[in-house]
Amino acid sequence: MTEQPERDLIAEIDNFITTMTTDGSCSANSDTSGPRWPQADDGHIVAVMLHETGGGWRQLSAAEPVSDIAALIGDPLVARRWLLHGVQVWDGHNSRATAPHSDDSTYFLHRLLSDIRDGNYAADEHDRDLARTQLGSPAQPPHIHGQCLITA
Repeated sequence: MTEQPERDLIAEIDNFITTMTTDGSCSANSDTSGPRWPQADDGHIVAVMLHETGGGWRQLSAAEPVSDIAALIGDPLVARRWLLHGVQVWDGHNSRATAPHSDDSTYFLHRLLSDIRDGNYAADEHDRDLARTQLGSPAQPPHIHGQCLITA
């Protein structure tokens, strides 16, 4: 993994989640109790999209989310990675060969997996073992190329 600048990307994403509304626009939020996942419209699920210039909320069809994900990430072959129970990262299978490495998304992925592994994120032992396995694989270290979506 390439060297990252000194910044707390997790705090930046928490702040982003706290201040975003479901239509993707920023709004003043008087509730300071922490990040909130927005409610989806009927027949949809909500995802966070991460890319080199930032991120945003996206609504996906609950019936056919994979086709929406493929359109958003620009790759017809979608790859799903389970981070922990109920949380997945989606990126493009072809993106690994055709899109540039996403330093920020990869950094976020490593930070989240490290927090899970180290007990700094609420998760059970099965999820911690999964994080240890993903971080400990020299053949396929976790990385993101292009854009990715996170669903919960």
